[in-house]
Amino acid sequence: MAENLITNLSELLKQQPPDKTEFELTAGNSGFKLFSVYLESTDPDEYQYADDASTILFVSQGNATVTSEDRIMPLRAGNIVF
Repeated sequence: MAENLITNLSELLKQQPPDKTEFELTAGNSGFKLFSVYLESTDPDEYQYADDASTILFVSQGNATVTSEDRIMPLRAGNIVF
C-alpha cells in the first residue's frame, strides 16, 4: 500500500508544469486537519525547512543531503526520513 502511495505521489509530481516546483495536497473534508502533503521538485539548491512540526522527507529521484544540527544524512532515490 505504501509503495502504491509513493508511486502515485511521484506521478502527480511529474505531471506538474515545468515552472511549478511544489504543490499541496489536503483532505477534501475541512474537518480533517491532521496533515497536509507538500510535493516538491527542485534543482539541487539548498532549502531550509522549519523543524517545529513533524516532517516526512521522501526522495523520489536523484540525491539529497539533509543536515540536522550536527547530523548529515545523504539520501538517494527511494529513501524516506521521518
